[in-house]
Amino acid sequence: MSKANTALEATPPKITQAQARDSENMALNLLQRASDALDLSLLPEALRQGLGIEAALLLKEVLDRMLLPPLDVIPTAEMVATANKETVEQYPQTRPPFRGR
Repeated sequence: MSKANTALEATPPKITQAQARDSENMALNLLQRASDALDLSLLPEALRQGLGIEAALLLKEVLDRMLLPPLDVIPTAEMVATANKETVEQYPQTRPPFRGR
């Protein structure tokens, strides 16, 4: 939304009002989708939308600060299946799932 706002306020404007509204609607839709992915069931219903969007934005801020691992160290589905199989074979009494963090 801020990029669209900057482009709209430029002299001369780099986008139209309609394009700015489209960008705003898309951003609001994405925020709502991110909020819908969170479990807000413990919040009062009247506060869910506002706090959900705030929580989604705060989560994005945290994720933006994290360094992503190189793609070659992220486990594939086959690696996870193999690790789980080996864990069950070595320790049949327990079944801890193999997960990447």
